Amino acid sequence: TGATSVGKLVMRAASDNLVPVTLELGGKSPVFISETAEVEDVAAKLMLGKAMNAGQICVSPDYCFIPESMVEGFVQACKNVIALHYPTVVENPDFVAVINERHFHRISTYISEARQAGIRVEELNPAAEEWDNSKVHKVPLHLIIDPTDDLKCMQDEIFGPILNVKTYRNFNDAVSYVQKRPKPLAMYYFGKSESELGSLLERTSAGGMTVNDVTMHVACDDMPFGGVGASGMGHYHG
Repeated sequence: TGATSVGKLVMRAASDNLVPVTLELGGKSPVFISETAEVEDVAAKLMLGKAMNAGQICVSPDYCFIPESMVEGFVQACKNVIALHYPTVVENPDFVAVINERHFHRISTYISEARQAGIRVEELNPAAEEWDNSKVHKVPLHLIIDPTDDLKCMQDEIFGPILNVKTYRNFNDAVSYVQKRPKPLAMYYFGKSESELGSLLERTSAGGMTVNDVTMHVACDDMPFGGVGASGMGHYHG
């Protein structure tokens, strides 16, 4: 279990003795939010899923697509969810730290790079706490709105408390965006449209998928769990 770059090294070493390997490699797991979805329900499930272990989970949502008309309501709903469940961050034992100083710096750099590029960044920090120089490595959840693809936050797997939010006008354009990129470990859809869901299943590929929730497919011990393509091979569970 780990990054794709490390998985290649493991597989190369295993090939010397033809040792079979199971590789679970993560990736940038997308979320599709339909105009048929209820924004408060989406925000509640997505924020609690993203806050779990401060986003340091292989199937954590990495970026989401949302209709342009819904983005402001979504941002406010996300703020409300965090304010309710995590009124403080830095001294809150229920909010997990980033694992070490290197990753704290990495996550902080994604945020600062987006801000310097003039990208809208929403910091979900209800108590307005100082966290930049925190020795406890606590980073509040951040929403990066419409980041450009040249930013590090859209190139690297986040594996931390950031959610990239990309707006769309046409659902098919969002599907095409994911279709052209490496296959993720997980994919999520919020909505009530059978045609949209069918299009996702027909046109894209991921290790696993949850509909109208996030991360929960991993909790099904009887169902195989693993990646495809760049997100791995073989399965746990099952």
